[in-house]
Amino acid sequence: MKRRRANLTSGSNRTVTPCVFVLLLGLFFSPAAKQGVKPLPPAAENVSYHKSLLFSVEWSAKPGKFGLLNPPEGEIIGPRTFTLDDAGNIYILDTVKRNVKVFSPEGKFQASVGKNLLGYAMACSEGFLYLLDGGVLRKYTTAGSPVGAYAISDLINLHEGYGQWLRVTKDGAIYVKSGRKAYKIFTDRNESIHPEHVKADSERVGTPNRNGTRWYRFDRKAPDRQILTVSDNAGKVLQEIPLETERMFGASYYLDEDRSGNIFLEIQTLDHEGSAQLEVWRFDPFGRRTSVIGLPNRCYTSVFKKLFVDEDGSLYQMRTEPEGVFMDKWARVARW
Repeated sequence: MKRRRANLTSGSNRTVTPCVFVLLLGLFFSPAAKQGVKPLPPAAENVSYHKSLLFSVEWSAKPGKFGLLNPPEGEIIGPRTFTLDDAGNIYILDTVKRNVKVFSPEGKFQASVGKNLLGYAMACSEGFLYLLDGGVLRKYTTAGSPVGAYAISDLINLHEGYGQWLRVTKDGAIYVKSGRKAYKIFTDRNESIHPEHVKADSERVGTPNRNGTRWYRFDRKAPDRQILTVSDNAGKVLQEIPLETERMFGASYYLDEDRSGNIFLEIQTLDHEGSAQLEVWRFDPFGRRTSVIGLPNRCYTSVFKKLFVDEDGSLYQMRTEPEGVFMDKWARVARW
């Protein structure tokens, strides 16, 4: 009987081929393959930001300056909210003088517009200013001329305070928020939803992005585990981003996306000495944290909206100090 000579090459192939087959089979039937999940790109870069002071305006009764109420007892009152338009102009509601101060993208004062303007949350879209004033939505031109006032359903328990916001998405929908829930009060900029249907038909936990295409909500899975859940308009979960919870303290807020899909969150944290700190966490579209921006966490007056993210991914912070109102801009440092 002839003995077959061992062929090391073919024998090696017979050994490797089944392994490769099993590996490919495992990849094909893996959960990631079944869900159509694409592999992550190379490790995310660490993105740096540079802070610059756009402007500061003192407290004064003079035109162009901000009003201040400083009673012997009780709350010190100054500007509480601000917003930007698509061109980068900055609008600050002067709560005391009841007008809006307008600044150019470079921080140059342009004008004080409007009279007897009321509100504590503000948004700007396509040449109009929207102010949330209790149970009424007030609409003005960016020149301060009144356009209309629209009652909001009594079924929505709106409250004046930090985290209360107003958002106009690019598809024309207008949302208000109460606690963790958002309500669509207008289907577009001209057609309101009947108050009886607002709560029943539009109530949703979370916050829409500026495009109105994705929703974000914070979910606590355990005392030490929190995630940011991203879903589409139909409620389908698109992504779950785990958040570091060891240092998180108090409420967290979704700010917005930039045009590249990077996500910005406002986070309250505790330092090693137990002092509250304000940070903005930036995540890339794959849910990987790429920046932690530490911000000043002090205000001389009560400010209901401190931060705004524009489509370029620049961050704006309004601060009030004993000397006046300050606007900081945090811009991404370019890499050459």
